[in-house]
Amino acid sequence: MLKSALFGTLFFLTLAFGSTPGIAQEDETYDFDGVADVDPQPDDPTDWMTSVNWSDGGADPFPPFGPEVPDLGTRVEIQTSMFGVDAPEIGPGDEAEAFEIRIGRFAGAGLLTMSGGTLTTADSCNELPFSCNRRFRIGAANVALPGNQNPGTFNISDGTVETDTLWIGSGSQGLMNMTGGEVNTRGDLSLDWTIGADSMLTMSAGTINIGTSALAPNRALRMYRNSVLNLDGGEILIQGDAELGLVSSSNSAGGVESADVTVAITDGLLQADDSLIVNGSVTLDGGILRAGSFGETNSSGTIEVNAGGLLQFENAQESVAAVDLLIAGGIITTSEADPLTVEIVNVGGTDFTQVSAAAAGLAGDFDGDGDVDGADFLAWQRGFPGSFDADDLTDWQNSYGPGPSASAAQAVPEPGSLALLLIAVAAWTHERRGLRGDALRLN
Repeated sequence: MLKSALFGTLFFLTLAFGSTPGIAQEDETYDFDGVADVDPQPDDPTDWMTSVNWSDGGADPFPPFGPEVPDLGTRVEIQTSMFGVDAPEIGPGDEAEAFEIRIGRFAGAGLLTMSGGTLTTADSCNELPFSCNRRFRIGAANVALPGNQNPGTFNISDGTVETDTLWIGSGSQGLMNMTGGEVNTRGDLSLDWTIGADSMLTMSAGTINIGTSALAPNRALRMYRNSVLNLDGGEILIQGDAELGLVSSSNSAGGVESADVTVAITDGLLQADDSLIVNGSVTLDGGILRAGSFGETNSSGTIEVNAGGLLQFENAQESVAAVDLLIAGGIITTSEADPLTVEIVNVGGTDFTQVSAAAAGLAGDFDGDGDVDGADFLAWQRGFPGSFDADDLTDWQNSYGPGPSASAAQAVPEPGSLALLLIAVAAWTHERRGLRGDALRLN
């Protein structure tokens, strides 16, 4: 109701005053020149914060009296791509701003490198008219001009980005490489929305927070067409859905296209608070893929869980039995020789149904250190009768000794020490039974 009332107020204000209050309005478009047509040349032709490195389309042909450094009222277009020569860089201490950003346009491929500082686009998610459509576009060519579909690349190793939406592949191929830093989208993050160019997000460190604004209409990770996600570290945290493969409804680049995306997770965390949808292939060779639930109705792809990878769903939404059915139906698979393991684990106070392909542990190795010894008996003792039972004690007795890597001679326990342990076990078990019997009689 509150949001509806706000939109009603906006509509009235627009009629009354003929403009939209609240957010920054675009004044003009700036191009990054790199090696500007000036004499002398700028000290650093790659610095985003140097005004002579920008062009406002010829409005003032006499820099440095030309455009100022871009602000929240300026749309930025980057069409230079030689690192260290003419491609823009944002570094430590820089506070870069733009109304919107387009990397890769009519005049050529674009490259933006960020090693520190901040980069912010205008906020239309949290201010009137709540449209949440100020975009950071990597690969932003005009799809109506196929010959000018130049790619865009964004490399970030440090610093913080704040934007309404992030589009990787929006008219041309988009490539984002993240080795550190933080990227926050108030709304969604989309790959290959308007063109099938195998746009790619590759991440080895840092954090991407998707959907930080509660007022954003879409707070999801959305992968279209043949887009690719390679996660080898860091965290992608989504306030909404992880839509790993969606049918594109855009008619602007080849018409409507189904999705056959590729997601490879070898380390790190991909977490969606809501649903996980898969159309294409997801491979977990490491790291964690976590979601509230699985959108089986809208999914036709597969999730391959191999040793080192963990797939987790909230147990309240996806029970062990439900996940077992997904495995039986071939939706969740593995390339390992042993079958998948499904169990309930607790993560931050919430129970999750977890799928793993970890090798079976050594029977009786209750402390997980690779051997079966007196420490495991103590672990069994502390956990009896809740976590462990008499069958677990039998496993311990049968496996007592060093792990499989030890020699046969080492694996045979000394008769005296084993006898002492077994006597202790028998005495302790008898004592526990007696105490439990006394407790029953007292009750």
